[in-house]
Amino acid sequence: MYEKILTDPIFYLLLFKIDSDLAKKSHRGVCKACGGKLDWANYLRKPRGGPLNLEKQCSIRFSLCCRSDGCRKRLLAPSIRFWGRRVYFSVLFSLITTLSNRSTADPPPILRNKFNVSHQTFLRWKKWWKEIFPTTVFWQQAKSLIIGGETNEDLPGSLFQVFEKLHTGKVVILKFLLFLNSSDGLSV
Repeated sequence: MYEKILTDPIFYLLLFKIDSDLAKKSHRGVCKACGGKLDWANYLRKPRGGPLNLEKQCSIRFSLCCRSDGCRKRLLAPSIRFWGRRVYFSVLFSLITTLSNRSTADPPPILRNKFNVSHQTFLRWKKWWKEIFPTTVFWQQAKSLIIGGETNEDLPGSLFQVFEKLHTGKVVILKFLLFLNSSDGLSV
């Protein structure tokens, strides 16, 4: 089921629309450093992991820049598609780790071949979910809100299972993880 989503260009357009709405909301704000008005400073990324026939707009990273002379601070709008400086789409980072066979150190071969995720990259993703994410302030606070009191075992798989039980849909899962991505001091 998730494998089909990862290759669906329409799904990525939906994620683009969510990011666009988040960026417009950020654009209405002001510079956190000086209170100045914000201008657009979008740029193209070259994300890995999306479908081959993905529209170019899905690679736009929404960015803002303070218009005040002497400030010009940059602000990245919250994103459901991109996590920090990662080169893969965030949904791949979450879903491939979830879909991996727990008894092996590699994602299923079909996923590895389809999305060209190296063994080393996959191991870094697994380590982040197993060792770093459970120690974040975000997770310490969020896990108490999740029905069923999920443990740190099998992350991020246990998160996806909870949302599936609640019938909230895949985009809601990603919105939940968006809060993770935008948490202060959290490096992904």
